[in-house]
Amino acid sequence: MQEKINYSTKGSIWKLLIDHGERLLWLETRNEEEMSLSYACLKLNDRKTIWKEFDLESTWWSGMIAADHGKLFISKYSNEKNPEPEAVMAINSQTGSLLWEKEKSQYELATKELVYLSKNEEGEKSYYAIKAENGDISEENSTLPNEEAKNFYDLPLRYFEGEEHFETVKIFLQKKLQVNASKVINYLEKDGKIILSYYLSENKLLSHFMLIMDKNGNTLLHEKLDKELKGIATSNFFVFENLLLFISNKTLLKGIEL
Repeated sequence: MQEKINYSTKGSIWKLLIDHGERLLWLETRNEEEMSLSYACLKLNDRKTIWKEFDLESTWWSGMIAADHGKLFISKYSNEKNPEPEAVMAINSQTGSLLWEKEKSQYELATKELVYLSKNEEGEKSYYAIKAENGDISEENSTLPNEEAKNFYDLPLRYFEGEEHFETVKIFLQKKLQVNASKVINYLEKDGKIILSYYLSENKLLSHFMLIMDKNGNTLLHEKLDKELKGIATSNFFVFENLLLFISNKTLLKGIEL
């Protein structure tokens, strides 16, 4: 295994997205004290930075929703109490410029030429298609293309406390590491490696750890990812091709070649 990405941010990393066609990795980072957010973009081929935490002047109530065909799509929301999207923005990955913004619309999917959005008016949901580069209307009343969903990532299985698989892995960790895992264990087998993350209760808070082993159970990596947590993370790690991506201490993105 070899570390390929070690990228630190000023704010906490909230979300990761990959534009698989362009091989770009997007990060959404937030500073909770300042109620500010920004975005960064890395090239996966050479690990060089295209954008390092640039601010689009978008509000706290917005966030990345998709990255595809060299564009980043961002949904904007009214506020915390109204989680319905009120607008969609498209950003050019290479220039960072705003390509278009559509009010009262929700992102559905994108092809190379078109972006499909939806509207919800008086309880009726309808779709329309716009040109990806400039946002001009292509089809006023459209249907979504019947494209087969593709999964470009390997995501871990989540075993929650009380489930049979959780108890099995918990016993294994007790024997191997003399630890008592709690809450949830995330488990993935990939390229002859066993990758898992688990939580320990420490002083009424949680600490988060990652463990990577070979198929014989030999430890290749064992690292504390975070501490003093009040709850579990909604996402932990994933593998894109043979690159394991995970976040350490909220502000450090790591990528390890398996």
